[in-house]
Amino acid sequence: MLPVPDASLARRTVSVVGPPGAAKNAFLSGLARELQAAGLRTALLSLETASPFADEGKDTGRYRRAGAWLTALAAPGWLVLTYRLPDPLSPPGLDQILPLLAPWADVILVDGAALGLPRVLLGPMAGADSPDAEVWAVVADLSGHRPLPDREVARVAALLRARWGAS
Repeated sequence: MLPVPDASLARRTVSVVGPPGAAKNAFLSGLARELQAAGLRTALLSLETASPFADEGKDTGRYRRAGAWLTALAAPGWLVLTYRLPDPLSPPGLDQILPLLAPWADVILVDGAALGLPRVLLGPMAGADSPDAEVWAVVADLSGHRPLPDREVARVAALLRARWGAS
């Protein structure tokens, strides 16, 4: 888990936590749709603390290996940036990531546990690893629900908008 030292950047960021199979991706996608529909530019951050970036066979990977600190892939409707951090062996901290995302988003949803961020728990035991984390919402176990209950996504989106003063 990565610490968040700057509370002003974290005030509009929430971490969504759940065990494997808890439908985090589906929940985050639905939450992003709800928040976007409410007029909030929403960024999603997936914390990948162990795996390297999977661009080895791409031009961006070749440029990165050649020493470029910033590479970009432009395609119709998209711009994907990769940014080289000072320590390539350590995962970036939220103190490095949030300042990059903050200018482009009104709210930031983090897929995974991040120390210092409030949490939305998918399942009542999802936050057991950090009992001191501030919990903003608990969503019933979604792993057996297909499709994802829209009312749960809408409920959490409304709660987050209220917390962020964006009702």
